[in-house]
Amino acid sequence: MATCSSVSRFSPCVRAVFVTIACVGIARTAAAQDTATIPRVRTTSAAVIAALDLGARHSPTFRSLIARIEATDGIVYIDEGTCGPTSRACLLHLVTIAGPHRLLYIRVDPRKDAGCILVARIGHELYHAIEALSDSSVRSSAGMVSLFQRIGPTGSDRLDTRAARRTGLDVEHEVCRHQR
Repeated sequence: MATCSSVSRFSPCVRAVFVTIACVGIARTAAAQDTATIPRVRTTSAAVIAALDLGARHSPTFRSLIARIEATDGIVYIDEGTCGPTSRACLLHLVTIAGPHRLLYIRVDPRKDAGCILVARIGHELYHAIEALSDSSVRSSAGMVSLFQRIGPTGSDRLDTRAARRTGLDVEHEVCRHQR
């Protein structure tokens, strides 16, 4: 049976190895717990938090989008901002690699849209995030642009997909009917 006095007979190098192994095990356990409890769709905007809550309460489609993102290696940040003169929401063609995660960024303008319309716009962009996260080769901005050029030409200058449009309309219908 090992006692504290017998353990102290190990060389400082051997003790360091034991401590390192213990720390790695603790870190892996903590990382696994963090991944399970920290949401993959994130924001610091009160307006976006309210929209996410509204969507989660009233739209099965919206809840499904969140669940699908939770099952990926992606983390999606939704921030307030503008996307240009014609778009009120957008998935930026920007991918950041952070350890095992791909970070994607959505911008919305809650000053131009609120309530169920804001939720619908977020739902549309979350669908685009799923499209990108579903393709494991999308690991850079160029990879994302290439994907949407392949799957999303609409005949205009915008890269959009019919599935994202349909999803946005579904979310709008589900959420707006509760606000009437």
